[in-house]
This record gives sequence, structure tokens and C-alpha cells, in this order.
Amino acid sequence: MTARPAPTLANGRPFPTEDSEGARAASGVNARGESYGTDLHSTSEADTPDLIAVVATNGANGYLRNSELMAAEPAPTSPDEPIPTPTVDWLPVYRSDGVTVIGYFDVGQ
Repeated sequence: MTARPAPTLANGRPFPTEDSEGARAASGVNARGESYGTDLHSTSEADTPDLIAVVATNGANGYLRNSELMAAEPAPTSPDEPIPTPTVDWLPVYRSDGVTVIGYFDVGQ
């Protein structure tokens, strides 16, 4: 079985665990009831935050909506199937409020 590679940014940097000043990526629940933070320690879809910490192509630290990422990156239906091509090229990167767009994430990389 071939494991699906971990998503990375267009410039090759992994999802952030710290912001640009070295502080841990923020996590919590926003006013809309959405969880936000890193998915580095997630072992299942159930413990993955609604908003996943990323660095946008403009260098801004923000969050991808997990539901948008899952829709854009369909999983293979069998171990023998190649990884499907993403359905979109770019996804918005939000502040932790899940509303304010601060940049974009290159899904195709």
C-alpha cells in the first residue's frame, strides 16, 4: 500500500507548528464554534480541527477550512489507485475567525 504524501506548501515548507516569531500555532475554538490549530497530531478525521494551520503563499500564517481541503483533495478509493488530481488550484486561507481571508494556499503542490 502506498501512503498518501503529507501536504506541503508550494515552497516546500511543511504545515506550521509555530508562527514567524516562533510562538506555537494558535489553537482553540472561534466564535462560530469551529476548532482551529495544527493537524500534526491528528490520528483521524474526528480529531482534525475544522480550520488547519498553514502558511499562505504570501507568507501569512492562517488556517485552511478542513472541509474545503478534503473536497479539493479527494482520497484514492483503493491502495492501487493513484492519488487523484486536486479539483481546485487555490484555497482561501482564513484568520482563526474562519471568515476573514488573508491569503491563498496552492493545493496543487
